[in-house]
Amino acid sequence: MEPPANRWNRFNCPSCNCGCPAIPSIGNNGPRCYKPATFDSATAPSTVHATTTTTAASVATTGRRRYTSQSEDTEGDSADIILVVFGVVLMILSCLCGFFRHLRKRRAAAAASQVAPAAATAPTPIPAPTLPITGKAELIEEEKPGAISVNSSVVPAYWTNKRAKTGRAFDEMIYVNADYQDRFDELLKETYHPKSTQDRPCPNATCVRTAGGCPCVQPGGSPGLPTEYRVRRIIRVEDSGMWQRYVNKRDAISRSRTGGSCAHFRSFEPAVRTDCVTKKYPDTFEPLQSSINEVYLWHGTFVRYALAIAQNDFNINLAGTGRGTMYGAGAYLAECSTKADEYARDEPQGYYDGIYAVLLVRATMGKLYYTTMRDEQAGSKITSGEFDSTCGDRLKSAGTFRELVVYDADQIYPEYVILYQRVHASDDPADIVYALSHPFHMQLPVYWANVHRNPRQESFDQHFNVRRHTRLQLQNLVSASLQGKARVMKCRRIETSRIWNSYVDYKRKLRDKLGMNLKLGARARADSGEKRMCCIPANELDGIHDSGKVLTSHLLELTAMTEEAVSIQNLEAVLNEHMLWHGTSKAAAMAIIQDDFRIAKGGEAVHGTRFGNGAYFAESLDKSLSYATEEGGVKYALLCRVTCGEFYYTEENWESDASIKAENLGRDSVLANPNKDGPREFIVLTEEQVYPEWILELAPGRDPETED
Repeated sequence: MEPPANRWNRFNCPSCNCGCPAIPSIGNNGPRCYKPATFDSATAPSTVHATTTTTAASVATTGRRRYTSQSEDTEGDSADIILVVFGVVLMILSCLCGFFRHLRKRRAAAAASQVAPAAATAPTPIPAPTLPITGKAELIEEEKPGAISVNSSVVPAYWTNKRAKTGRAFDEMIYVNADYQDRFDELLKETYHPKSTQDRPCPNATCVRTAGGCPCVQPGGSPGLPTEYRVRRIIRVEDSGMWQRYVNKRDAISRSRTGGSCAHFRSFEPAVRTDCVTKKYPDTFEPLQSSINEVYLWHGTFVRYALAIAQNDFNINLAGTGRGTMYGAGAYLAECSTKADEYARDEPQGYYDGIYAVLLVRATMGKLYYTTMRDEQAGSKITSGEFDSTCGDRLKSAGTFRELVVYDADQIYPEYVILYQRVHASDDPADIVYALSHPFHMQLPVYWANVHRNPRQESFDQHFNVRRHTRLQLQNLVSASLQGKARVMKCRRIETSRIWNSYVDYKRKLRDKLGMNLKLGARARADSGEKRMCCIPANELDGIHDSGKVLTSHLLELTAMTEEAVSIQNLEAVLNEHMLWHGTSKAAAMAIIQDDFRIAKGGEAVHGTRFGNGAYFAESLDKSLSYATEEGGVKYALLCRVTCGEFYYTEENWESDASIKAENLGRDSVLANPNKDGPREFIVLTEEQVYPEWILELAPGRDPETED
C-alpha cells in the first residue's frame, strides 16, 4: 500500500512550505492549498471594495492630508529652485512614495474596522468567510457536448441510470438508501484485520513513523487501534464516461488473458476478503468476472479527495511523487478495511471532523505480478504487457496485508464513497448509538459540482443550466405540484458559497437552540437537560396527524426519480427543512439568486401584509405562480431550501401581526392555514432561513416534456 506521504502529501501545496495538503486540481490551475485561512481585518479581500468608496472617511479617520501626486504637492514651487535642488526633490519623491504606501495601509485598516468589526474582534466557532465576493455568477452549461454515453445493457442492474435509454450520458452521485447501510457495515467488519503498519500515523501526533505502528495504536494504547468502523453515509457514483472506459479496459484484458494462456493465469489465493460479503448481495454489488480477477477493493483517503476522485477519476500520474512507493507509481488498493483506514484522514476542527472516507472500487486485476518482496520497478512489468497488476504479498512475508496495485486508472471504477466514523475500545457505547441515530449530511449537496470543495475556504458562485435529464426530473415534481399543466422550459441550479454559508450557519444556530449537539457526550447531554430533539412537524399542528404533510416533501418521497436532482436525504426534517416554491418576476428571481432574499420591512412589503413581514413560500405551485408575472409566455418560480424551525401556527384568514407574534414567542416562522382549508403559506422571518437552489422557467398550459 502506498505510504502516507504518497496518499496525503503528494498533493502538497506548491505555493508554500507549510506541508499542508492541497486538493487535486480539477482544471489546469494546479493543486489548491487547503490550509485554513486566518482573518486579518487589515488585509481581508472583503475590505478592498469598501476602501475604494470611503476615501473621505478614511482621510478623516487617519487625520492626515490626502496626497494625490507629486505635482499637487509641489505646485507653486519655483522652477529655479527645482533646478538647483534637483537631487533633493528626488529624495522627497522617494519619501512621498513611502508615505503613500503607509497611508494606503491606514485607509485599508480604517475601512476594515467599519466593514467587519465583529469578525476582527470576536471570532465565532465557524470562521467568518475571508474570501472575495464576485459581483456576477459564472454560468455553466452542464450538458457537455461529446459526453461519453454507455449501452444500458452493461450498466449494473441496481443503478438509477439503468432505466436510462441507451446512448444517454450521465454523471451523478446518488445517496444510497439507509436501508442498505447494514450491508456496508458488514463489509467493513468482515474485512477488518487487527493489524497496523508504519503507514498508520500516530493519532496523537507525538510518535515518529514506527514499524508495526506506534505505541498509541497498539492494544492498551491511547486511543489504540480502532476496533470497528461504522457507516454514516454511502454515495454511489454513476458516471457513464468512467464506466465505459472501465468496461472497455476490462474487455481488453479479458480478450488478451483468456484462451491459450488461461492455464498460466494466477487467481487470488486465498480469495480477497471482500468476496465473502459482496457475493451475498448482488442487488448492491454487481457479480464480478472472477476469471480475470475482477474484485471489490478499498482505497482510503481524505473525504474531499474521495469526492474529487468520484467526480474526476483517479490520477495515477500523481502517485509516488512524495517519498516513493513500494511497487512503483500506481493506485494502491486494499482488501482489508483496516489497511485502507491507515490512509483515511478526517478534517480536524472542520466540517468532516471525526468523519473518514474510503472508496469501494471495482478493479480488474487481470494477470497478477505476484511477489513477496519489495519491488519499486514492478510497474515496468505491467507497462511491458507481461502483467496487468501487482500483488505484493506482505501478508505472507511480514504478516500484515496484501498490497494490490494497478497502474492504469481505467482498470478501476470508484463505485461507492463511504463515509464512516472510527470506534475505539474507550468510546462510550451510548455516544456511538446517539451519533448513528442522526443522519449525517454532507457539507454540500451530493449532486452539486462543487461537492468536494470547502465553502468556508473556497469562494464559488456558479449557476448551472442543467442537463436535459435533470430538467425532466424536476418536470415530474412540477407536474405533481400543479392542478393544471406547465412545461419546464429551462432550469438553473444555483451553487453560491456565500449564500450557502449563511444558510448553514442559521441551521447550526437552530440545532444549538434545540440541543442537537452531536459532539456532546452522553453524560454532558444528560447534565444539560437535553429537551425535544426536533421541531413539531407541520402535519401535527392542525390536530390531524395522518394528513397535512408538506406537499413538496411528500411528492419528493413518492417521485423517486427526482432523487437524482433534489435529494430528500439531504434535508433535515427535524428542523422542518423543506423544498418550497416562490413565484415572482424574472427580474426579482435573478436578483434573488445573485444576492439572496431581502425581506421587506414595514410599508415596503408587497405580499407581506396578510400574515406580517417575511419571505413567503408555498407547497402548492399553483399558489406560488399566482404571485408570478407572465413574461413572454413563461413564469418564473424558485424552488428553495427553507428551514422553518418552530412554527407559529394560525388558521385565521388574515393575521397581519402573525410574524410579530411568532417572534415574541421565540418561533422561527409562520405556518398559515386559512380557515384550516389552505392553501397553506410558509413565512420565514429572516433571509438566512432560505437557500434559493433552483430557478425554473415554466410555460403554463403547455404539455410537459417527457423522456424520448
